[in-house]
Amino acid sequence: MKHPELKRIQAIKENEETITHLKRQLYECQKITLLEPTPHISFRSIAETIGYIGDRAKAWSHRSNIAFPESLIGSGLDPNTAAILRQSLSITLETVPIEEQITESAKDVGAHNVLRALTATIFREWVFESDFYNLDDQESELLAMYRNKLLGQKDGPRLVRNLDFAATESLLTAQYFQEHVLVDKTTELTARFQELLAPFFPRTTPDSPADGMATWDQKDEEGIDLGCEELFQKALKLKTDLILTTHRYEMKTFEPGTPFNPANMIAETKEGAEIRGMSKKSHRKVRLCLFPALYSYPAETLAAADQADVKRLDVSRIVVQCRNFLRPGHDRGQEEGTILGKAVVLLENGTATSSC
Repeated sequence: MKHPELKRIQAIKENEETITHLKRQLYECQKITLLEPTPHISFRSIAETIGYIGDRAKAWSHRSNIAFPESLIGSGLDPNTAAILRQSLSITLETVPIEEQITESAKDVGAHNVLRALTATIFREWVFESDFYNLDDQESELLAMYRNKLLGQKDGPRLVRNLDFAATESLLTAQYFQEHVLVDKTTELTARFQELLAPFFPRTTPDSPADGMATWDQKDEEGIDLGCEELFQKALKLKTDLILTTHRYEMKTFEPGTPFNPANMIAETKEGAEIRGMSKKSHRKVRLCLFPALYSYPAETLAAADQADVKRLDVSRIVVQCRNFLRPGHDRGQEEGTILGKAVVLLENGTATSSC
């Protein structure tokens, strides 16, 4: 049996160890509230990845045997396909059938440039401006209670934001998400893309599979499925990396008639060769946007009044946003965006601009 004095010393020692442990835990918690979410990707890497996607879309388009023949007229395109073609070609006139407008556009700018614009729109709509990966698609009363409790703590909004980013980071970087969720979504989008493009490839007979869909590029052995999978995987990975930043982004498509501006455009010939020395004084105008410019905007700041009155605070403003790409009409704040990638546009006289 221990002497009472020894027991007291042992108890003091255990208490001190407990206090030290709790202080360490408190310090870790305080770090979460104080540290800002750290981006997983730099502006340079973002620009390189989006540039790679644009370059591959260009290469696909110029090497493909896709066609938009007059036989499309009266064929009755699927409404979803027609809608995304209208977007990619900036077609607003609805009195003329979409099939007729597509064939005229292909004659005017070339089938490969129609495909290039369509591919860019697909990536913008299906990946970057989509709600992938939506963490709040199902309401959770328990999660809402956790957030409300945290909001009531000192510096509550900041605590909720940083904990939400930390939890989302753990989910999106986990092995299961990377090896299953991303792979499954890549497969799904690749299949949708192939299905959308199939009507525009030549066929040996009306009922035969589209010639070229299996080999896409007749000059090498890379099939469209492999090429699409690679780019969709890269785009989805970039999308999840951007979710884990506090910035907002925009893929800006320039409408026909927009004056050429070298600050966000670089000229190419219609066949894809770069034209150097183009200036704003050229007074040239956009005929068709082939790949959008990419902008980054600073994170929205919380007003002092919002932080003081947490009961009226909209929690969605401070947690991770899967829809972090701005659309026309969205508030961009007071600060100008930082351009990360220049747009690719075809100019009215048949000269195009290319991303850098």
